[in-house]
Amino acid sequence: MASYLEIKQVLKEILSLDTDVDETRDIVVPLGLYSSQESTITLSNSDLKSAFDNMKNYNRDNLELSSQNYREVALQFLGPPSRNFLSLEPMVDSSNGLTYSIGPASSEYCLFLLDVIAERFKVEGRRSIGDLRGRIRIHLRHRIKKELDNGNPMELLSDFLRATTVKISSTKTISIRKLRDFASSFEFHVIYKSSIAISEYTDLQEMYSLGNSVFRYSREEISSPPLRIYNREVLDYYTMAMETRDPFTMYISFYHVVEHYFDAVFRKKLTENIREKITHPDFSYKSEEKLYDLAKYIKKHMNSDDDSGKGNEFESLKYVLMEYVPIEDLKNQINSINPNAMAYYQNILVPFTSSTKTKIAWADSQGAYTNIATRIYETRNALVHSKSEQAANQYRPYKNNGDLTLEIALIKAVAELVIINSSEIM
Repeated sequence: MASYLEIKQVLKEILSLDTDVDETRDIVVPLGLYSSQESTITLSNSDLKSAFDNMKNYNRDNLELSSQNYREVALQFLGPPSRNFLSLEPMVDSSNGLTYSIGPASSEYCLFLLDVIAERFKVEGRRSIGDLRGRIRIHLRHRIKKELDNGNPMELLSDFLRATTVKISSTKTISIRKLRDFASSFEFHVIYKSSIAISEYTDLQEMYSLGNSVFRYSREEISSPPLRIYNREVLDYYTMAMETRDPFTMYISFYHVVEHYFDAVFRKKLTENIREKITHPDFSYKSEEKLYDLAKYIKKHMNSDDDSGKGNEFESLKYVLMEYVPIEDLKNQINSINPNAMAYYQNILVPFTSSTKTKIAWADSQGAYTNIATRIYETRNALVHSKSEQAANQYRPYKNNGDLTLEIALIKAVAELVIINSSEIM
């Protein structure tokens, strides 16, 4: 947990203030930083310190702040811009002793967010603050009139941090699990009644889109025409992946690029292997044992009731990787997208699957293909399956967004190499 001074310093950085801060001084925000207005807003040190001290009494879990009878978490709005905000005055359920509300974050929650940002700042340095500061400045330019009209400066902290939260409180002690269940029910009720899609943020990167640009970097200036013909049938999937900010849609779209080649590559590889077996000097069509072994091999590698040439999906994925994705090229491609991803894939399992075989041993070129295929296939399965009996192998929307975002560099690099290496030279 960051110190009070560290939190004030981070707030100063976010608000682009030139003045020094210490543990006793008020924070004065000139609105001229964001508009032509010359007035100022003062965040009193006593109010900030009180919120900081109160915040320390709560439990923390990702972006969730809670106690034995209270829960607050940042909320995101997923609809079009014209429907991207909702505020609900406290709604009381007297029979269950519960109160629900949606609106500006409490002062304690704002200090909690600043604490989380300060901890990230220690790890990533000024870059993370720079991303956040730019987004907040754009936001405040559109909300400056509200800042002037609002009489309570501390209430403006939620605007500075773009933090709308869903709050639930109970008149009696209650478990965090129950609080989460009640909150989820309330959120569904709100979506159903208002048709405004909402969900809870689970991490700072998701809330402020920090680091999203890593997947949208520019490789170099566009100064020459293309020299290859690419498969038009897969380019729509690639475009869909590149235009979305949702990691689920992005991952599945990149996966569809690779999946497009499953049947053709599988049939090619399978027929090559069969041809090698039947032309091998040890094979004899007169040997019942050899013929039976061949039949078992074919059955193992393709669906026995499918005469279309479609085979086992995992094997197909592995064959496509071996056909179009050289390991060294893949490593270079991943490094150009996210320099930290290689080590992550080598040392960390996919968090939202129960598989223990998703680490990638890059040093073993042939073994790496199996590892890569396993990691991609397990991730894909967790995204598309939601059977209650397989809860350990399910991707939970919003909860696992950050984990899935870390998998994007791998599938993106694979999809791009498949597109390039399956193309034709003009």
